[in-house]
Amino acid sequence: MMDPNPETQQLLSAANGECLEPNETELLDEKMTDASSLDNSQQGKTTVAQTVLNLMKTCMGSGVLALSFACQQGGSLLFCFGLPAIALWNVYAVHRLVLCLNLISEKKAADDGSNSNDNGTNEVESQQQQQHAQAASRLRRPTSSPSSKQLTEAFLSPSDEQLLPSAGVSTMGRVAWHAFGPVGLQLLDVSMLFLLVGIIVAYVAGSITFLGDTPFTTKSSLLDGMICSSIMALISLVPHVGHLSWVSASGLLVLLGTMGVIAGYGFKDLSTASNTLSFTTIPLLPVSVTGVSHLFGIAVFSFGVAPLTYTFQSSMQHPVKMVPATCVALSLTSICYVLIGVGMLLCYPNLQGDLLHELPSHGWLPVLTRLAMVWVCIMTAPLLIIPCSELLEGKWQVRKSNVAALRCIICLAAVFVAICMPSFVQVLALVGCACVGLVGFCLPPLFHLRLSSAHREYVSHQTSTWVLDTVMLTWGVGVTLLSTYYTFQRVRHE
Repeated sequence: MMDPNPETQQLLSAANGECLEPNETELLDEKMTDASSLDNSQQGKTTVAQTVLNLMKTCMGSGVLALSFACQQGGSLLFCFGLPAIALWNVYAVHRLVLCLNLISEKKAADDGSNSNDNGTNEVESQQQQQHAQAASRLRRPTSSPSSKQLTEAFLSPSDEQLLPSAGVSTMGRVAWHAFGPVGLQLLDVSMLFLLVGIIVAYVAGSITFLGDTPFTTKSSLLDGMICSSIMALISLVPHVGHLSWVSASGLLVLLGTMGVIAGYGFKDLSTASNTLSFTTIPLLPVSVTGVSHLFGIAVFSFGVAPLTYTFQSSMQHPVKMVPATCVALSLTSICYVLIGVGMLLCYPNLQGDLLHELPSHGWLPVLTRLAMVWVCIMTAPLLIIPCSELLEGKWQVRKSNVAALRCIICLAAVFVAICMPSFVQVLALVGCACVGLVGFCLPPLFHLRLSSAHREYVSHQTSTWVLDTVMLTWGVGVTLLSTYYTFQRVRHE
């Protein structure tokens, strides 16, 4: 998936589950902040081109090292056509999440119009109906993201007895609450926690795998993991995640350098062996159903931007262009992924796992490259540990004095899970299938179905959209469950 950065990690902090009474809405509005937004100095300043680049940077993380393995397992034919299809699936998910905000805003406009009409004359009624109809029409294609206050009031009338979500809830959390109430918020919290822990495990597994191929390993996966996780836990104690803002850019540079080293050694081996590049060395069809599951999981992990939709949208000068920007970014990313996956598999036709594992075990350059990737994993994991800890802190009402212990426990738990996995690529595949697939492909159509069903005018004119959401939700749940099952069986077997 992504190498998270401080701009995107804020989305991954969900609600603490407390509720406020309706008569406390004024105080709530004053305190409420959008947890999915970027820093205030950056809100509304990002151009479409910058958003495209940010989305691509977010996608291109450590999952790139497993693309060639995915191509080998799933077959080059499915790989070349499947990656663009998964990219399109992400665009659909982003589009549905954007529509969810639009529906909330339209419902608020309609409710405001209804309440005003009850106390007005016929003439005023007619004027207000026309005004609200125009407002609703504009809200179908908003020029800015709905504010936190709009989200809070959207489905509420003055006499509504529903409870409000607490302050600090992310935009996606509020969408979940408007869709299913407190149950929806809890569902999202569990899903996001599942996603966060899965990605943390992936980074811990990566650091263990990469360190294990260097002379600096302790020869014990457990000890290597304990050392790496201890450093992660210490770094996660920084006062604010903004102190790690330089990690994302440096991590991308390290990844580019790593791919350059891998490509150089691959071409060197081919020339030494007097071989030539040949597409006949690449399997055309999947090796098995499990191979297809691996391809799906790794691809989903490498693309998953849907959970970050509101983060990027809130930072744009023109939020209405979020979906087109996502389409461009993921299209370019899918082209890069196909070239990397197929190209590296041509260089390493006997690939057994991640690309970094194919480098020589001796020599200063391979060792330095592996250590650099270990450093990237160690420095990136805290960007996920912090929001994961904050989510649990809110749920369990953890005291500040116990925060350090909680984050250490998260790191230790990730180590014990990671050492049970046979390889780094297996972790990526399993996390992609089970965690990213759930949040990225199942929740967006579910939330949109629920919100649109409460909007009678929308449903009556958009039956085809309802059918599409139902099909995509069913497909998403089915593919997520099946791919997770086959990938988990492979993990157990190995």
